[in-house]
Amino acid sequence: MSFKAGYYYKFINTEKNRERVFWNSSGEMNFLKDGNFHKCRKGGTGYASFYDSPDPHRTWALDKNLFIERKTVGLKSAYLERFGKL
Repeated sequence: MSFKAGYYYKFINTEKNRERVFWNSSGEMNFLKDGNFHKCRKGGTGYASFYDSPDPHRTWALDKNLFIERKTVGLKSAYLERFGKL
């Protein structure tokens, strides 16, 4: 499975999953561990970049199985995703 641009991803922040990711020593990836959804800027199989990353143009090697995927987030977005209109 691959990451998709425009979709939102939230890291499943468990000790086991944190051990499965190579977190860079500079701390630039730590934004993924904040418990929030992050909008994917560019994605593919095994990599993604995010708009709210310290460097949005940088892609990260990631396992999509460690993330929750959503097409939209927020109450309005969730309603639109489910029903298609307000």
